[in-house]
Amino acid sequence: MVFDFDSYRAVTLSNTSDLATFAARNPLLPVQPARIHSESELSDAQKASQALRRQATKTKREQLVSDLEDALAQHDVNLDTIAKVHSVTRGHLDSLISTSSHFKKGNTVNLENAKLCAKAKEVNEGLDVGYKHKLPAICCLLKEDSTYADENLAEERRKELIADVEADQAEKKQGARVMNKSAAQDYRDTVNLISQETHKLECRTGATALAFFSRSHVNDTYKPNWACTNNVTTFSRDMLGHGMWDITRLLEMWVCSKKQGRNADAPPTMRTDCSSILQGTLRTITKEKTAVMAYKKYEIDIMQKHKVKLVGWTFGTKIVSPYNIHSVGDLRTLTEALCSGSCRWVNMSPLEAMKHAADYERRKADGEVVEKKRKQHSDANTVKGPRKKPGINNTANEEGEAVAGPSKKRKTTTTRTASGEKQATKAAPAKVTKSTKKSASKTTGAKGKHAATTASAQVPPRGPISDEFIVDSKADSA
Repeated sequence: MVFDFDSYRAVTLSNTSDLATFAARNPLLPVQPARIHSESELSDAQKASQALRRQATKTKREQLVSDLEDALAQHDVNLDTIAKVHSVTRGHLDSLISTSSHFKKGNTVNLENAKLCAKAKEVNEGLDVGYKHKLPAICCLLKEDSTYADENLAEERRKELIADVEADQAEKKQGARVMNKSAAQDYRDTVNLISQETHKLECRTGATALAFFSRSHVNDTYKPNWACTNNVTTFSRDMLGHGMWDITRLLEMWVCSKKQGRNADAPPTMRTDCSSILQGTLRTITKEKTAVMAYKKYEIDIMQKHKVKLVGWTFGTKIVSPYNIHSVGDLRTLTEALCSGSCRWVNMSPLEAMKHAADYERRKADGEVVEKKRKQHSDANTVKGPRKKPGINNTANEEGEAVAGPSKKRKTTTTRTASGEKQATKAAPAKVTKSTKKSASKTTGAKGKHAATTASAQVPPRGPISDEFIVDSKADSA
């Protein structure tokens, strides 16, 4: 006996003792209901009719098998003939037929489906839901319409019918949802599909994947989400310092706040986007954070300096700044090309760089390229940087400019070594140490007193300062 979780009732198996079935070995799992077939007995006429139908089917199948064997035999003869003519083995031809995708038809729109779609649009136009023609009726109408016959359709008309079906398919794949409910359902299904596929990819190859999803407007009803493989669950916490849900919340805030005040189709916005994409991708491919996009000197500052070039440019033949493009259509085309990657930077090979440099010099010599030379600076031939201080012997050159003379020699002292030889040594320069204001003021005061004493000693006194040098005139006369 097992328990049926769907109907909450017990179900008795016919052979509970037999453990060969999966349901018997796992009695706690829900059991799928058995499919009941009709057991009504057939009449003799119905049995005879079924017997005749089986016999006709058997005869038809035997005839089909016989014709197929004859065709395969003829096919083998043709393959042997082709192998002999082209001097290849039969195994090589079999590998080309069975494994190569060049000899298999792709899943593309054929002409019959295109005619059927065109006829359905024609007969169902203007009809309400429930009153439109079904597929069998449309097929009958298509057979009766001679305008869709193969002999009456020109090559241009056939291509037009196929292009219309491809446009309808692209609209169904990329068309916008008209209701928030349908958009939310599409969002949930796609996120679940991506999560399942990334998990399968990790199991098969060990690849790592991380994806964040968020709404793009405050009026959208679906919630943000994220999907990742098992080997990257701690990446955001270790490298970005935030959890998965925190990054998802920040993404939602950033997108919703940016979308409110931003018009993606406005010319200023498209110019800014194009300029930022060109600048960012240039720094990425050159691996230089200071690389700057140059439009006027593109061939010199970009192609010859960084050895990269821009392919897929959509506005003319000359690379110009997006701010010099004033057509909305041209700006939109360039923005779409940069976002899709059709307009991108590529590295130049050494041979391409050499050919471009030689071609540029040739065009420059022929006058096809005119470089705008900058005015020469007034101090172009002078040495930049700090000038040398003149020595004790100030000299001047021929133009009258001061030239540094010979530097002052240091004093040397003579010392005697242990062996008695004299040795000259240079005096060490005096060390300069920092002092506080208080110590500096003390030093200044001491120096002032010493300087005053020295000056008073050098200047002779105006008169005698003691009686030692006074001579008695009386004693002298005596």
